[in-house]
Amino acid sequence: MDFHLDDLCGQPVNHLENRKQKKIRTSLRSFYEPDFEKRLAIYKPQFLIITPKAISKNIINSLLFANLNVPYRELPLPAGSGTNANNYVRELKKVLNEINKRKT
Repeated sequence: MDFHLDDLCGQPVNHLENRKQKKIRTSLRSFYEPDFEKRLAIYKPQFLIITPKAISKNIINSLLFANLNVPYRELPLPAGSGTNANNYVRELKKVLNEINKRKT
């Protein structure tokens, strides 16, 4: 099984944090959905891990437009604290075990 790490947006948006900039970030995420859809069609993923959860809607839209029925899990962004990072690692392990069981 191949693994790909891809970003929804073709440009950095995480630095956009104040109220006005968050609207721009949300718009950019929607703007880049068709590009991500094209990449999904190329990758033909068997499973997706969506991080952060805030982009789930955009990723699901891309899956729908690409006409792909792919199982996925949403994981929080492992940032801000050691607790967040530990929670992410714990959840990622569960997801990877689930993927591994699907292979057999």
